[in-house]
Amino acid sequence: TMLKVMDDHVEPMYKAHLEPMYETHVAPVMKDTVEPFYRKNVDPVIKSQIIPTWNNAISKLVSTAEDIVKMLYDLYHLARRKVHLVSTNVLKQHSDSLPVPVVSFLEYCQAQSD
Repeated sequence: TMLKVMDDHVEPMYKAHLEPMYETHVAPVMKDTVEPFYRKNVDPVIKSQIIPTWNNAISKLVSTAEDIVKMLYDLYHLARRKVHLVSTNVLKQHSDSLPVPVVSFLEYCQAQSD
């Protein structure tokens, strides 16, 4: 029913009244006033200030993200080395006195950090 109302009433009214009004009143103002104003005042600001600022911000954001990923990667490898050293030292010094599950866990940690 909604489509029928659109087809039977709204579209004919638009074509008969609004479309011609747009073509005779709105389109010329857009072409003669708004578009030149946009080209002269808005477009240059967008191209000279907004886009470079945006690109610079994105570049800094990407650079910061890359730095964060590198830092996390370095921390991960540092943690792996630390786990390896700790588990190796604990196993060397205390493996005879530790419960079997603890020794198994330390051996597992050592194997994972290799």
